[in-house]
Amino acid sequence: MVLVGLAGLGLAAAAGTISNVLFPRSEAPSQPRPLPYSYTGHTDVVESVAWSPDGKRIASASYDNTVQVWDAASGTRLLT
Repeated sequence: MVLVGLAGLGLAAAAGTISNVLFPRSEAPSQPRPLPYSYTGHTDVVESVAWSPDGKRIASASYDNTVQVWDAASGTRLLT
């Protein structure tokens, strides 16, 4: 039992070391960067937001019964 316990401690230590090598932690948490613009246009609470697979558009769905599609880079509303 002692050998099994020591082996378990060795595996735990190795896993911790490997984890620190593969996923290093930054010293200070990064602060979120402010957006250069806001997406405005809905007249009620926004319920859901989704990015397009290519990252170029954002779709937002609201309790105002609309879905709006935005250009992610400029913030321009493309469709309602």
